[in-house]
Amino acid sequence: MVSWLLTTNAIRQGNQDILPSLRKQKFPPLSIDLPANFPDVAKTPRFLYGDKLRWRSSESDTDWGIVIGRFYSFAPHRCCWTWCYLIWLSSYSASAAWTVADTAWEEDLEPICEETEL
Repeated sequence: MVSWLLTTNAIRQGNQDILPSLRKQKFPPLSIDLPANFPDVAKTPRFLYGDKLRWRSSESDTDWGIVIGRFYSFAPHRCCWTWCYLIWLSSYSASAAWTVADTAWEEDLEPICEETEL
């Protein structure tokens, strides 16, 4: 089912060149159950409560804030379980105009230096 969804999405976006590789790829079934050997299988979270982070981006104007929570969840784009963080946005972040907090996968975040005012 996941392979079919990815294939139709690729066709819709005009990426037919990736179709052959998707047909051969094996995807684990989606599950809402924690891994059987949780928490032993979970990597240690990279970021702690209170850490100042920003979204990884090639643009200079990206959202940033402070970690106020985290949870272990299935990341469909990676086909595995990983950490997701709840970030309290700085009032100077662009997205602060419409929200005070956001979530982000660990791979999408990076620490910021203390000079950036939160």
